[in-house]
Amino acid sequence: MKHPMQPIIEDEDGVLRFKKNLIVEYLLESEPTDMNKIAAMNFPDEDRAQFAQLIGYSESGYYGLSYVKSTPEVGETWLVSIGNDPYLRKHKVKAISDKVVTLENFNTDLWIAIEDLEFKEKVE
Repeated sequence: MKHPMQPIIEDEDGVLRFKKNLIVEYLLESEPTDMNKIAAMNFPDEDRAQFAQLIGYSESGYYGLSYVKSTPEVGETWLVSIGNDPYLRKHKVKAISDKVVTLENFNTDLWIAIEDLEFKEKVE
Protein backbone atom coordinates (compact mmCIF):
# COMPACT_ATOMS: atom_id res chain seq x y z
CA MET A 1 0.00 0.00 0.00
CA LYS A 2 1.35 3.40 -0.97
CA HIS A 3 1.76 6.13 1.66
CA PRO A 4 -0.48 9.19 1.27
CA MET A 5 0.95 12.56 0.23
CA GLN A 6 1.01 15.31 2.85
CA PRO A 7 -0.76 18.55 1.90
CA ILE A 8 1.38 21.47 0.72
CA ILE A 9 1.32 24.71 2.69
CA GLU A 10 3.12 28.03 2.36
CA ASP A 11 5.32 28.90 5.34
CA GLU A 12 5.92 32.38 6.76
CA ASP A 13 8.79 32.92 4.31
CA GLY A 14 6.66 32.06 1.28
CA VAL A 15 8.25 28.61 0.83
CA LEU A 16 5.93 25.83 -0.27
CA ARG A 17 6.52 22.83 1.95
CA PHE A 18 4.79 19.74 3.20
CA LYS A 19 2.52 20.32 6.18
CA LYS A 20 4.30 19.07 9.30
CA ASN A 21 2.71 16.34 11.35
CA LEU A 22 2.56 17.87 14.83
CA ILE A 23 2.88 14.48 16.56
CA VAL A 24 6.06 13.70 14.62
CA GLU A 25 7.37 17.20 15.36
CA TYR A 26 6.63 16.73 19.08
CA LEU A 27 8.38 13.35 19.16
CA LEU A 28 11.46 14.75 17.44
CA GLU A 29 11.63 17.76 19.76
CA SER A 30 10.89 15.89 23.01
CA GLU A 31 13.46 13.13 22.50
CA PRO A 32 17.02 13.85 21.39
CA THR A 33 17.07 12.56 17.81
CA ASP A 34 20.12 12.21 15.63
CA MET A 35 18.86 12.63 12.07
CA ASN A 36 22.17 11.24 10.73
CA LYS A 37 21.60 8.08 12.76
CA ILE A 38 18.12 7.75 11.27
CA ALA A 39 19.58 8.29 7.79
CA ALA A 40 22.06 5.45 8.34
CA MET A 41 19.37 2.99 9.44
CA ASN A 42 17.91 0.45 7.04
CA PHE A 43 14.42 1.86 6.38
CA PRO A 44 12.51 1.45 3.12
CA ASP A 45 12.80 4.42 0.73
CA GLU A 46 9.02 4.86 0.79
CA ASP A 47 9.12 5.34 4.59
CA ARG A 48 12.02 7.80 4.28
CA ALA A 49 10.07 9.79 1.68
CA GLN A 50 6.99 9.92 3.88
CA PHE A 51 9.12 10.94 6.87
CA ALA A 52 10.54 13.85 4.86
CA GLN A 53 6.98 14.98 4.21
CA LEU A 54 5.93 14.55 7.85
CA ILE A 55 8.78 16.75 9.12
CA GLY A 56 7.81 19.53 6.71
CA TYR A 57 10.47 19.16 4.00
CA SER A 58 10.31 21.87 1.35
CA GLU A 59 8.44 21.00 -1.82
CA SER A 60 11.27 22.30 -3.98
CA GLY A 61 13.88 20.01 -2.42
CA TYR A 62 11.77 16.90 -1.92
CA TYR A 63 12.26 15.37 -5.36
CA GLY A 64 16.01 15.89 -5.12
CA LEU A 65 16.23 13.44 -2.22
CA SER A 66 17.99 10.21 -3.21
CA TYR A 67 15.27 8.03 -1.72
CA VAL A 68 12.37 9.71 -3.51
CA LYS A 69 11.97 7.53 -6.58
CA SER A 70 8.94 8.98 -8.32
CA THR A 71 7.94 12.35 -9.65
CA PRO A 72 4.48 13.85 -9.40
CA GLU A 73 2.07 13.74 -12.27
CA VAL A 74 1.47 17.38 -13.11
CA GLY A 75 -2.13 18.19 -12.38
CA GLU A 76 -2.62 15.18 -10.15
CA THR A 77 -0.73 14.63 -6.90
CA TRP A 78 0.43 18.18 -6.25
CA LEU A 79 -2.71 20.03 -7.21
CA VAL A 80 -4.80 17.57 -5.23
CA SER A 81 -2.48 17.80 -2.21
CA ILE A 82 -2.75 21.60 -2.00
CA GLY A 83 -6.52 21.49 -2.11
CA ASN A 84 -8.69 24.27 -3.44
CA ASP A 85 -6.51 27.16 -2.30
CA PRO A 86 -6.11 29.27 -5.48
CA TYR A 87 -3.08 31.07 -4.05
CA LEU A 88 -1.13 27.83 -3.50
CA ARG A 89 -2.28 26.47 -6.87
CA LYS A 90 -1.03 29.64 -8.56
CA HIS A 91 2.38 29.26 -6.87
CA LYS A 92 2.60 25.59 -7.82
CA VAL A 93 1.69 26.26 -11.45
CA LYS A 94 4.32 29.03 -11.54
CA ALA A 95 6.94 26.73 -10.02
CA ILE A 96 6.18 24.06 -12.60
CA SER A 97 6.29 26.65 -15.38
CA ASP A 98 9.67 27.92 -14.14
CA LYS A 99 11.03 24.36 -14.13
CA VAL A 100 9.77 23.80 -17.68
CA VAL A 101 11.51 27.00 -18.84
CA THR A 102 14.72 25.90 -17.11
CA LEU A 103 14.55 22.51 -18.83
CA GLU A 104 13.83 24.12 -22.21
CA ASN A 105 16.83 26.44 -21.77
CA PHE A 106 19.01 23.51 -20.78
CA ASN A 107 17.81 21.56 -23.81
CA THR A 108 18.64 24.49 -26.11
CA ASP A 109 22.10 24.93 -24.55
CA LEU A 110 22.74 21.20 -24.86
CA TRP A 111 21.87 21.16 -28.56
CA ILE A 112 24.09 24.18 -29.20
CA ALA A 113 26.97 22.40 -27.46
CA ILE A 114 26.38 19.22 -29.47
CA GLU A 115 26.28 21.17 -32.73
CA ASP A 116 29.48 22.97 -31.74
CA LEU A 117 31.22 19.65 -31.05
CA GLU A 118 30.02 18.20 -34.36
CA PHE A 119 31.28 21.29 -36.18
CA LYS A 120 34.69 21.03 -34.48
CA GLU A 121 34.93 17.36 -35.45
CA LYS A 122 34.21 18.22 -39.10
CA VAL A 123 36.84 20.99 -39.11
CA GLU A 124 39.54 18.80 -37.59
